[in-house]
Amino acid sequence: MTQPERPRTAREFLNVWYPLAETNNTRGLEQWEAHFPELADTAPDMTLDILRELATSSANGAKEAAAIYARYAFRARPAETTNLLVSLFQDGDDDIQENVLSSADVITSDPQLNPTQAAELRTAVGADRA
Repeated sequence: MTQPERPRTAREFLNVWYPLAETNNTRGLEQWEAHFPELADTAPDMTLDILRELATSSANGAKEAAAIYARYAFRARPAETTNLLVSLFQDGDDDIQENVLSSADVITSDPQLNPTQAAELRTAVGADRA
């Protein structure tokens, strides 16, 4: 199966993502989600729009996906991404919290992040309390 064409808008990304998630199409989701790291680098505002919608969606796996995708958006939009991760962590769902903590680990292991920034992120998302 070939890689689907790169989405041009947040709505286009979500219009493909939601049906794949609803049908538990893991392979299709993995292929579609492969666009996310590039989108985070080339279209950070679009990436934030996607994250914000997923973070507030009741769709199956949406909040977990937002928590995972946030790791890609942090470099371009650290404040917004931190706020999103904090909000997701406060959701209280164990799976979502686990994904938030995993993203925080990935983000704080980036050598371009200084130790103060890393500590602030871990404290903000609750990684130091988990």
